[in-house]
Amino acid sequence: MSVTCIGDDFYRCTKQPFPSLRILEIIQLSDLEEWNEALPLPPISTSSQCSFPLLEELTILGCPRLKNMPTLFPNLRNLIIHDCNSTVVMMLGITSKFTSLISLKFQEFQTLTQIPPRLLSNNKLLQCLEIRECPMLQLFPTEELEGLTALQELTVGGFSETLDCFPYLSPLADEEKGGANQELHIDNFPNIVNLPDWLGNLHLLQDLELFNCPKLIHLPSLEAFRQLTALHKLDIYACLELGERCANDQGEESTNYLMFRGSPSIMKSTSFKDTA
Repeated sequence: MSVTCIGDDFYRCTKQPFPSLRILEIIQLSDLEEWNEALPLPPISTSSQCSFPLLEELTILGCPRLKNMPTLFPNLRNLIIHDCNSTVVMMLGITSKFTSLISLKFQEFQTLTQIPPRLLSNNKLLQCLEIRECPMLQLFPTEELEGLTALQELTVGGFSETLDCFPYLSPLADEEKGGANQELHIDNFPNIVNLPDWLGNLHLLQDLELFNCPKLIHLPSLEAFRQLTALHKLDIYACLELGERCANDQGEESTNYLMFRGSPSIMKSTSFKDTA
């Protein structure tokens, strides 16, 4: 029997059915279309009126027909949504009730064209942001990214050709607005050729990963790399055209861990040695 709606049968008509629940996973409910509140909420709601007052982690995976869900999770810290209807993301962006997130991960939204700006601007304490495999994504909330001063880990990639380079990430290089970033994962940019020198301004960056950028030829300049004094991991995978702009001493002074996989041209370079 397929599940199309989470409602009264799930909540058992209780006003606050899960007062102590902290982790909830909804996985592979391919026919699920509706996830309703236990009871209709008044316009101004409090944690005592919601179904999950202490929920900290919510994962929704493989629910491509899901169009709506509860929006009042006053204690939610980690939100993961993969392979669902883009309507859910837009709905979360309209509500102002998501304000406590420290980790937000979106992946595999086939029709999502933009990230709702409000979803980022309402979560100033966000430390981890992952947006991947959204092939129709055309707009990235650059201004809101500037306000994420606590952001430490960012993973992006797999967008439309409109976003196939990433000047929209340059606010990360502003020390006053986004300089806390410690991990940057650049994943699946099939047409990017050059990495910008502003990456060198990420002085706290410890982990840089480049994955599946088959046309990438140039890394940032030697001068930019020398500014990355905190960098100890550089992982380059499936960047087939990566050439010889890597200078002989580039990265070796500040990097403890180097891995080059599936990138034959850089493995032939005298600039780095394959340590995998």
